[in-house]
Amino acid sequence: MHLCFALFYILIKKLIALPELKVFFKSSYKAVPFKRELFSLLKKVWAPSEKRYRHLYFKGVVRIRVNDLQSFKMVHYGHRIENEIFWTGLYGNWEKYSMKLWSILAKESKVIFDIGANTGIYSMVAKSINSGSEVHAFEPFEAIYKKLVRNAAINGFEIHSNCKAVSDYSGDGVIYTGDANFAYSVTVNQNLWVKDKEPIKLNIKTITLKDYIEQNNITHIDLMKVDVETHEPEVMEGFSMYLKLFRPIILIEILNDEVAQKLGIYFDSSEYCFYNIDEQKGIRKTAFLSMSDSFNYVIVPKEKDGYFGEIAFSCT
Repeated sequence: MHLCFALFYILIKKLIALPELKVFFKSSYKAVPFKRELFSLLKKVWAPSEKRYRHLYFKGVVRIRVNDLQSFKMVHYGHRIENEIFWTGLYGNWEKYSMKLWSILAKESKVIFDIGANTGIYSMVAKSINSGSEVHAFEPFEAIYKKLVRNAAINGFEIHSNCKAVSDYSGDGVIYTGDANFAYSVTVNQNLWVKDKEPIKLNIKTITLKDYIEQNNITHIDLMKVDVETHEPEVMEGFSMYLKLFRPIILIEILNDEVAQKLGIYFDSSEYCFYNIDEQKGIRKTAFLSMSDSFNYVIVPKEKDGYFGEIAFSCT
């Protein structure tokens, strides 16, 4: 069965490559019904390569398994990350080591912050694996924020969702995008990602962690994910004295050495341990922060390093 499908796929790909047929096949593919049901059956007997499954997308609600006992539902909007997780599983390809660590850490965390939540994959994992946890999610892009809220709703999860960007000030800001309905990468008050056309400028609200903590009477944070496309130092600046007071374990994106250097101001090596995540090879401890081998680091207060070290070792 999977051999026949593979041959069919190759034939279709060759036809689609013809310019005069490309538009026809794209519109025809969108019109094909029951793709979710067909692909759900197909993946039980066939594991397509990334080169193939990136073209096998669809829209609809899917169930994502976290472990043998727990799972959650998400709306697949036809975008890359949801599609990768559908075809390869939660720990199969996309940020697989980051997600393994997050799943284990979330299980033991009472208060969790997901900063730069997008449609809420990390938030849904945290809530599904630890239903008693208090999850706070932040997504400033209103169209994506609505997707986050919908994902929480279809699972019946109580997630404190905020249509705001976490920054070093509370007030108004802007983001730039190439698509008014979706983006994986936007940065507060900077256009870093839309270079091939005139960007769409969207007004947003910003808030500091200090203000949010005080407004919502947050007494501690155990675990935090920060993925804000080079705006991470500003997030830490707005954390203020609560960074030293709460000392959470932080999964944080570090895309370049400039961001790493700025973050070094807040995380002294005498007080914190650093783990560089390579999403293909695993996790390694480093003496200082630098650009991640893939996307993310984990920053761990030294008093929690013995606990975390065991977890990191179990994931690799």
